[in-house]
Amino acid sequence: MKALFRRLVLLFAALALLPCAAAADDDLPYMTYNYDYWVRVTYTPAPYVPDGTVQGASLSYAGAPLGAFSSPQDLCVAPDGTVYIADTGNNRIVVLDGELKNVVRVIDSFELGGARDTFSSPYGVAVSLKGLIYIADSFNRRIVILNADGSLASVVRDPKSEVLEEGFVFTPLKVCVDYADRIYCIAQKMFEGIMV
Repeated sequence: MKALFRRLVLLFAALALLPCAAAADDDLPYMTYNYDYWVRVTYTPAPYVPDGTVQGASLSYAGAPLGAFSSPQDLCVAPDGTVYIADTGNNRIVVLDGELKNVVRVIDSFELGGARDTFSSPYGVAVSLKGLIYIADSFNRRIVILNADGSLASVVRDPKSEVLEEGFVFTPLKVCVDYADRIYCIAQKMFEGIMV
């Protein structure tokens, strides 16, 4: 009897040392985990659970199919709740309503110097509290700032600084703006940090 009791105690002690798996939801497309002190995987509850997906192929704009997104690289929720998607491969910004069901508009060009200008792989998009739209027009090597109606407000090109090495080629990838309209930019081959 004592031998059986010792075996049960050892069995429970061994089971107590095993990492416990969190109750997994079978609908999740991924597992979440962390590492303990001994660098063992410990499964954890999912901090975020997907609610759905948005596909360009299932949307329409102006009575025509929008078409599939191509390498979308960024999105931004504007102060009014609309969602701006940098549809990089299609060289456009797609604006959806807050429910992500209807296309409000597609921004694929703007007027610059009396002629229509287009984007080339826009990797980033942000909207300020004032409603200005900041677009990291990456392969055109500029940040395009549009008014809420889509008209051009300004263009930021080739910033100058003592920090930048000679011959630096400005290729913005991500852009953000704060309450004071300061632009924060992550640029290609900029290893010193975020440009302001």
